[in-house]
Amino acid sequence: MPANLKNVQYYTNEEREAEIRKGTMVKLTVAEIIAAQDALGRLSQQPFPGLIAYQIQKNIKTIFTEFETYDKVRVKLVQDKYGVKTKDENGNETTKVPPKREPAFRKELAKIWEAEVEVPITKIKLESFPKEITPADMMTLEFMFDLESITGEKPKARKRHPVQQ
Repeated sequence: MPANLKNVQYYTNEEREAEIRKGTMVKLTVAEIIAAQDALGRLSQQPFPGLIAYQIQKNIKTIFTEFETYDKVRVKLVQDKYGVKTKDENGNETTKVPPKREPAFRKELAKIWEAEVEVPITKIKLESFPKEITPADMMTLEFMFDLESITGEKPKARKRHPVQQ
């Protein structure tokens, strides 16, 4: 078994649905993961008390792992399917998607962006976040806020943001 799969937990569908209901497993699209990794990168530069920093770091690790999976697939599409090898001005070999192949490449990426992924997320109380967090980052990271602690109600299903092509 590859080293990176040693600690992978496998869930039955019933266990997965139970975890989602408890709020520890969250369904996100790949597009939401891409957006979240940028927002989490900015958030990681903020000072937090120890426990909150630990919880945020767990979420960063989860999101970045999913992002790396996406990025490997994207690079493979460029290298093996849509890209053309050329040399840059320094003579180094590069692979780029030529303009005539770009629409097909973007169409395939859009399908990947729409795919849903279930990830374990540690919910964090909204009041634990810095006041300097931007509204855009708050909206992007909504999936990791413990909104029930504010409203007393289970959060409703989130509306998905359309994938931009």
